[in-house]
Amino acid sequence: MLSRILSALACVVFGTSAAFAQVGAGTLQGTVKDKKSGEPLPFVSVVLENRGTRVAGGQTDFDGLFKISPIEPGTYDVTVSYIGYQPMKQTGVVVNSNKITFLNPELTSGVDLKEVEVVRYKVPLIDKDGGASGSTVTREQIARMPARSAVGVATTVSGASTAGTGGGVSIRGARSENTYYYIDGVKVPAGAGIGLPKSAIEEVQVVTGGVPANYGDVTGGLVNITTRGPSRSFFGGLEYLTSGYRMGEDVKDIVGLDKYAFNQVEASLSGPIFFKKDSAGNKVKPLLGFFLSGQFTDVADGSPLYGGDLRVKQDVRDDLVRNPLAIRQVGTDIAAVYRGDYLRGDDVERLDTRQNAGSTSYLGSVKFDIATTPTINFTVGGSADYQRFSDFDRNNSLLNSENNRQIRDFTYRGFVRFTQRFSSREEESAGAEGAKKKGGIKNAYYSLQLDYSKRDRNIEDPTHKDNLFDYGYIGRYQRFRAPSYELRDGRFEQTGFRDTLVTFSPGDANPTLSSMVDQFFNIFQPFNQPFFVPALFGGGSPEEGFYENFNAIQSRNGILNGQGPPSIYSLWNNAGVLGNSYDKYEQQQIRLSATGSADIGKHAVSVGVEYEQLSNRNYQLAPRGLWGRA
Repeated sequence: MLSRILSALACVVFGTSAAFAQVGAGTLQGTVKDKKSGEPLPFVSVVLENRGTRVAGGQTDFDGLFKISPIEPGTYDVTVSYIGYQPMKQTGVVVNSNKITFLNPELTSGVDLKEVEVVRYKVPLIDKDGGASGSTVTREQIARMPARSAVGVATTVSGASTAGTGGGVSIRGARSENTYYYIDGVKVPAGAGIGLPKSAIEEVQVVTGGVPANYGDVTGGLVNITTRGPSRSFFGGLEYLTSGYRMGEDVKDIVGLDKYAFNQVEASLSGPIFFKKDSAGNKVKPLLGFFLSGQFTDVADGSPLYGGDLRVKQDVRDDLVRNPLAIRQVGTDIAAVYRGDYLRGDDVERLDTRQNAGSTSYLGSVKFDIATTPTINFTVGGSADYQRFSDFDRNNSLLNSENNRQIRDFTYRGFVRFTQRFSSREEESAGAEGAKKKGGIKNAYYSLQLDYSKRDRNIEDPTHKDNLFDYGYIGRYQRFRAPSYELRDGRFEQTGFRDTLVTFSPGDANPTLSSMVDQFFNIFQPFNQPFFVPALFGGGSPEEGFYENFNAIQSRNGILNGQGPPSIYSLWNNAGVLGNSYDKYEQQQIRLSATGSADIGKHAVSVGVEYEQLSNRNYQLAPRGLWGRA
């Protein structure tokens, strides 16, 4: 299946509050006043810093008002300075996606101007911006949560749940496929992986209603994820979690706090690469910074069953694999039967851990910030999500757990973003009289982003993978034929050919099935050759062989290429049965978006255009059926 979706979206929004053209951007807005008189202060410098690096800046107008946008979501330090007043730094200012953060600093005059007043920012109880409903979970809150994924964090917001969705997020009861995901402004195609290391998540915003127009036609809800950016100074961390260890191949060999062997390693590193230097050679500001994080997770059983799992004891199973068949007399006929149909209760044991239900994942996130000028930001980033896990099949538990299918799902994405702000030179140079002019364009900026995403998903047998003819191959069946004759008008005439003998040579693709068929051919001698039925099951007289052709083999419970042994008690798959499916899925998406925004007086105008091309390709095959066709 191949589908292509080409879409373009353009919108213009007028309002009395901010309309954010750049997906996921925030705004800082407020008024700077004199602490004693309460009078607004014009032309005050307002600078945002993130871990020591200047991110953005602005200046108040004649009425003491300032507005800075767009700002990447995160936690910032805001420094406010003015001639004749003590500088003030407000730390821990939280800027959220698609929200206005209001800040109203008050400066003090007549004190020691060399000292900086440091004030800790407090998140207000009431959100003055209003707008879309939902909530935002910040990095500080995420650090205190047991959840270790963006999806887990999103479900802490009221109205979001994963119950009954198979891993997706349902918002206010809508279908999970109607939930849109964005990572650093990159739209995540439906079904693609959104896994990120916990250390890489800056914030998770969940919009449950009133979705902004720049996200398009969202019929459910929205999960907007922002990753962390680089720092002026080096920092990093290493974290390891475990609940147990595998001490052998068998699930009974797990030791530790539980029997599920959860192990996870996560690491992160951030810092500058190049600095801008002054005339004296001192490092002034970083020109290129990076943030890198990765996570590896391995778990033996991530979703254990209540009451545990069942399987045949290992020694009993080994005996069934070596000698899977027995001869039984059914009425006056003789046939091979599978000994698995005669299991007893003491042949079975109960396990705490599901067999062959493990999973392994690799997650990564990287981001580079390139500083050019105070008004230009250039960001390059991406993330990767690789999942490999066994598709647990309860029917395989008793005898056939090693043949659970394997699912491999790999998603990666990358983006390049260029943002330029325009400062009002008239306000900076014209003084108070120039600032009194109303209706001028302020806080203007535009942003360009190019992103690419790709997803590959395979469902296959872990041994055979894409060797499709190996799925049903048991061995080589060689058929011998002889002419057949019929008496016509007193003489014999050849009418065709008939099968006289079928021989079998075991293959090595599916050794369990091969041993079953090999035993079948050893038990039943060729046509017209004597063999003895065990006295316990019907006497000791010689009988004729039964496999002169394929029909005779199948009538005695023998199997051919592409077939498998019958199930046990119509409940459990017999040993050696392979999953009869091979699925391959590929998804590619490329997006180009251009957005812009400006304030005209007390109104905000936003314009955006977006091009998206999405390709989906997949095919499914029942590979054992190829032998039936052949």
